Amino acid sequence: MSENKVIGGEFAVDPQELNEHIPATNIEFSSGRAALFSILENVSKIFGGGADCPKTQASIILIPNYLCDSITKTIVDAGWKYSFYNIEDRLTVTDVNNLELDRCDAILLINYFGFLNLNEIIIQIRERKSSIIIIEDDVQAFYKYKESIADYSFTSLRKWFPCPEGAFVKSKNTVESIRKYKSLFGQYKIAGNLLKSYGGIIDDSICLELLERGESLLDDEYLTECSHTSEIIFSNIDLKKIADIRKRNAKLLHEGLEELGIEHLYKEDAVPLFVPIFVEDRKKLRNLFFKNHIFTPIHWPVANEDLNGANSIYDRELSLICDQRYNEDDIKKQLEIIRQFVYREGEKYGGNDS
Repeated sequence: MSENKVIGGEFAVDPQELNEHIPATNIEFSSGRAALFSILENVSKIFGGGADCPKTQASIILIPNYLCDSITKTIVDAGWKYSFYNIEDRLTVTDVNNLELDRCDAILLINYFGFLNLNEIIIQIRERKSSIIIIEDDVQAFYKYKESIADYSFTSLRKWFPCPEGAFVKSKNTVESIRKYKSLFGQYKIAGNLLKSYGGIIDDSICLELLERGESLLDDEYLTECSHTSEIIFSNIDLKKIADIRKRNAKLLHEGLEELGIEHLYKEDAVPLFVPIFVEDRKKLRNLFFKNHIFTPIHWPVANEDLNGANSIYDRELSLICDQRYNEDDIKKQLEIIRQFVYREGEKYGGNDS
């Protein structure tokens, strides 16, 4: 592979994928945030509370102290209050009895990176409090959201596929999006993703400016509809092929990480968004990746403890890239950089994923 090949970053949209040769999939929600907002509105209408209640009577949702701050912002904008519960190093709830279920009306569970099966935890929660509303965030677990037994599960498309917009909700209750406007964030994302297909002709900084502009609009666009363009793109995606490539790449990463003794999350039958590793000197390793044109994200940047909660995982997690754009050589390049970091720097991180 080329030494200068970029690994990571936003997907490019192939203009040929805009050829509507099959019926477009109807996508109800424009984003994961819009889906969660509509779920919370739905719960409020059925069970009371939420945006229509006085603030002192707003419903309370229990949320993990390891999450993206866009979730807490969406919860507040939907008229809810929230309280945090602790997530352990294995990115799960180790003891349901520690959850303060009596003081909340709903609980949000997150399927981190697509590696978890939360159904057993959901059963245990219902045994403790049958009336609680359980929402499963499968934004990082697209291939799992239909299997959830939560009251509501939702997922998003744009981190998984070259599809700038779109989200799905699974629920026993009918959840309709409150769609009123065309998505501005989606239009900027589509423009930026399309231009990325013309690398070498159009400067990447122009693509990045459009993509960043789209990202900046996401927080304010709960009431938007998914564009027909994004629906066409999604309809042309080979979901099984993508799942197979992601599983293959994740397995290669897992085998290399085990050899190096790097703590990480992995499950053989899972289709992951990324493979997260946990290191103490993350900044140094991430800079080494950047120098080699590999743009490994972190989950998640912390705005403040009020929005994100307090958890040491925020400082140690780094997401290795395993998506469908990359082959075995690309995976080996990531592992080689970690190997250099571990042995040349004389820093070895213990632990394994067993």
